[in-house]
Amino acid sequence: MSRDLPDSRPPAAEIRTETVDGLSRILYSGPFTIHGESPAIPSLEGLTDSRAPVELDGSAVTHWDSSLILCLCRTQEALAEQGTKTELAGFPDSITPLLDRANSARQSEATDTPPEKDSFIHILGDKGIQFYNGFRDFLNFIGETAQSFGRLVRGKAVYQKSDLLNLLWENTGRSIGIVFLISFLTGLILAFVGAIQLSKFGADIFVADLVSIAMFREMGAMMTGVILAGRTGSAFAAQIGSMKANNELNALQTMGISAFDFIVLPRLATLSIMMPVLAFMAGLSGIFGGMIVSVGFMDISAIQFLTQTASAITGTSFFSGIGKSVVFGGIIAMTGCFRGMAAGSSAESVGNAATSSVVTSIVLIIVADAIFAVLFNIYGI
Repeated sequence: MSRDLPDSRPPAAEIRTETVDGLSRILYSGPFTIHGESPAIPSLEGLTDSRAPVELDGSAVTHWDSSLILCLCRTQEALAEQGTKTELAGFPDSITPLLDRANSARQSEATDTPPEKDSFIHILGDKGIQFYNGFRDFLNFIGETAQSFGRLVRGKAVYQKSDLLNLLWENTGRSIGIVFLISFLTGLILAFVGAIQLSKFGADIFVADLVSIAMFREMGAMMTGVILAGRTGSAFAAQIGSMKANNELNALQTMGISAFDFIVLPRLATLSIMMPVLAFMAGLSGIFGGMIVSVGFMDISAIQFLTQTASAITGTSFFSGIGKSVVFGGIIAMTGCFRGMAAGSSAESVGNAATSSVVTSIVLIIVADAIFAVLFNIYGI
């Protein structure tokens, strides 16, 4: 023989309606939780004959959470569409503010209208104001940096001298390997391109002139600037942005120490000093790459290549590239520090500052190099 075991499942939530002496009620019973199945709202057509409000009775509710709030909202909304009011009875007092807040949120969502699309004039004006504010902040940054440099000259700038050596190695010394590699490949490419064209005229030896002048005058400084803009400039922006987010800049100001003396000035000095060194090494690396191509693929010996290179490089070509590298270093340091100072307090703003620093630095380096090219041509340098 088999016996039916008693059902151990908890009672399900239930919503039912009743009308007694002309008064309509909606009864809620059982557990109303998100872990159980939400009951369907019964038909409310028979409850709308009376002008008296419908009573929502929750005295039989055993457990409840947001699922009960949702059921009540739907019931009140359905009755409101038919012009019937409701009253709560038997529910905990804590449910009333929650229900009011849920109803107000649903009403605001229903009445919200999509925002109007800004006109072209409005967008243009907003971009103009943003550009003006950014340019004004950049001028203030340049002014503060100039004052900090003046304090350095007078011996009144407050900074840690040990930071200079650390910055020299961390932000420029570690870049020697990648600068050497990229410049080597650049010189190699220039040699291949020059060899293809010059060999048509039997002027293979002038590949040395092409590579040496291009590397020392243009490509060495520019390639170094682009590399350091991506590596060092972004590091400056991220470091200073993180310091600003952690209120370290405010702490320096509280102690009476200028953030430009303590943070901006060492970075500007180290990068301006090391850029000519790296640009010189980039030029040598590019010449070495060109020599590898000339010796390996052309009928030119290493002695001939180096002799032709020494005669091709003049003081003007050498110092023009070195001078440009100093300017490029200043652009990278100023841009990275400015973007870091202008960053917000969130992690996203720090990342945006680092990205913006790289893009701005590269664009300004190319613009500055174009200006130098025009000026050198005008003055015959």
